[in-house]
Amino acid sequence: DGIADDTKAFQDAANAAIKSGGGELLIPNPDKFYNIKSTINIVPSSGSQCFLNIAGFGTTVSEIRYTGPGNKAVFKVLGLKSSLISGVKVLISPGIGGVVVWDIDTTPEIASTSLVTFKNCSALLGNGINNVGWRLGHKSGGGADISSYQWENCSAYGNESEGTVISGHVGWLLEGRNTLQNTWFGGF
Repeated sequence: DGIADDTKAFQDAANAAIKSGGGELLIPNPDKFYNIKSTINIVPSSGSQCFLNIAGFGTTVSEIRYTGPGNKAVFKVLGLKSSLISGVKVLISPGIGGVVVWDIDTTPEIASTSLVTFKNCSALLGNGINNVGWRLGHKSGGGADISSYQWENCSAYGNESEGTVISGHVGWLLEGRNTLQNTWFGGF
């Protein structure tokens, strides 16, 4: 309904899909939008990898609005492998800065987050300072495997504030040394 906090429902659904051994997480179109107030963790329940396809479901893209605090991730992804994320549109609400929509990384225990395709996804960065659409390898920064990513018809864009360009908006930020073999098709 655009009012209630949908964070727990999203996290519970992601945990259940991952625990089932990997499968589908379908996001039906909301009446207004989904309201997310804290980070959704897409992390293996055990072991070092998980397989999960996430799909916006319906005639239009499922919209998620992040209304939580700044300097957080909307989705924190660790250990995702051979997965597809499609039709997911995330909007950062006005005035919130330092937010990363898709924060993709590894840890010493989870050494690979790779072979992931994003299709028809959007990261709307709002008007807060230093917002990022996709960030790969921020924490690991080293030899961990964050490779073979593909974006098909995806977009990352921000807003101008009264004719002034917003500082620090970045669509794709590759920070790890082993963020290799990434491809983009279409999009902006």
